[in-house]
Amino acid sequence: MTRLAAALLAFSPWAWGAAPGRKPAAPEEAVVSNPSFEFRLPKGWRPAPTEDGSALVLGQAASDGASTFVSVSHFPEGGGEYKDAAAYLARYQGPRPVKAASTKTGPVKACRVGRRPAKGFTEDSVEFIPPRSTDTKKVPVREEHVVLEHGRGFYVLVFHASSADFAKRRPAFQRILDSFQPK
Repeated sequence: MTRLAAALLAFSPWAWGAAPGRKPAAPEEAVVSNPSFEFRLPKGWRPAPTEDGSALVLGQAASDGASTFVSVSHFPEGGGEYKDAAAYLARYQGPRPVKAASTKTGPVKACRVGRRPAKGFTEDSVEFIPPRSTDTKKVPVREEHVVLEHGRGFYVLVFHASSADFAKRRPAFQRILDSFQPK
């Protein structure tokens, strides 16, 4: 009887520091930080190395093999690739130099990054799994691009996932958006 009581106590909420009826506190999420921005890394996601000052965080691969990731880039004013946030949005909303029949881009809509106003759109396309193979399959994927103007430049946060898993994995991206802090 004493062993049973000890086992029950060990697996009770009191043993974890939570009151009855409450969940124990979740471990604190890691923070991804660089000189341009920082955000909280969702549980189960991991950072990947980059060399250009951007951030890339990887989620669990989808059952269909498509990759799941979030990339975060900072484009300082006069930084080269895009003149400003409007130029970035125009590139995706206007005619493309190479038109892919399988790519469909949605309209720009207002959204938020934390409490800051931003603009975003989705883009549907395909990913070939495995890449660079003679035996590949086409997997539908969706990207959500969120553009945040801040100071002298702008930030682009891109969420990429299998179309089949997009809605299920979108809350992790929302956690990144909610915790994102430009510097």
